[in-house]
Amino acid sequence: MLNIQKDRYLCKFTTLNKNIINSIYENNLWHARVDTLNDPFELYFNFIKVLPNSTEGLCTLMEGSDYWVEPHLIVQEREAAIELLVSSRENELRSRIMNRIIKHEKLLKNRIRTVSICSLSEAYDEPLMWSHYSDGMRGICLMFDKEKLIQSSLEFNIVTYKETPPEFDFFDQEQKYKNNEEMDFVELFTTKHTGWAYEKEFRSVSFKTNENSSKLGISMQLKSNSLKGIIMGCNISQVDKSLLKTLSKEFGFDLYIATANNENYSVDLKGINKKPAS
Repeated sequence: MLNIQKDRYLCKFTTLNKNIINSIYENNLWHARVDTLNDPFELYFNFIKVLPNSTEGLCTLMEGSDYWVEPHLIVQEREAAIELLVSSRENELRSRIMNRIIKHEKLLKNRIRTVSICSLSEAYDEPLMWSHYSDGMRGICLMFDKEKLIQSSLEFNIVTYKETPPEFDFFDQEQKYKNNEEMDFVELFTTKHTGWAYEKEFRSVSFKTNENSSKLGISMQLKSNSLKGIIMGCNISQVDKSLLKTLSKEFGFDLYIATANNENYSVDLKGINKKPAS
């Protein structure tokens, strides 16, 4: 059995398709927009939206948040709030505030869903990864050099696995949104339920766009020689295997075969005409 030093690589499990081949030729890494992902449990979180108990605290919050309206409506909203307060209709004011918050919460969540992410893993030998993401070992696992990813200005944050979703203060994030500041949602993009802990996932999060952006995501350019190897599942087709051998010679990455070890439910690796990575 071949051992590969896990802390040197981050891996992408997939099937060999046109997009993957293009990524190899173009030397880039695809980041998919959140709103294209099909996992219903992805990026679930809660907003903390507790209004102050005191009238003074409520007024301070409203003033600091510009009444959650466009700039040209601030004066009107302030006068309307004052009218409700002086006429002892604070409960009505609180109800109006919560209705406005609900509308602005949708804006924030829509902004979140335009962010793009790329998910990689340290678990190149995890049986469930080969089953779920590489079509029952008919697919492949691409191995990227961690140092090269850093040199490519990609920051991969380790995913934390928890029993409960993250929470964020609505008022803090809403103010950042209105000021066009970057919202503090890194925890959101790097938190998943403990049921996915076997993935040993790392994520790159992109809040930006470039000339390679689309409604589906963004391609991020890599430093040369970032792709160090590709592991082929033992059930890969002969056509795909032949193509990968050709690509391996052209781009200089190593090739391996992964096989299921039924004696201990593990995955064994073997190098193919290449010096084993270490």
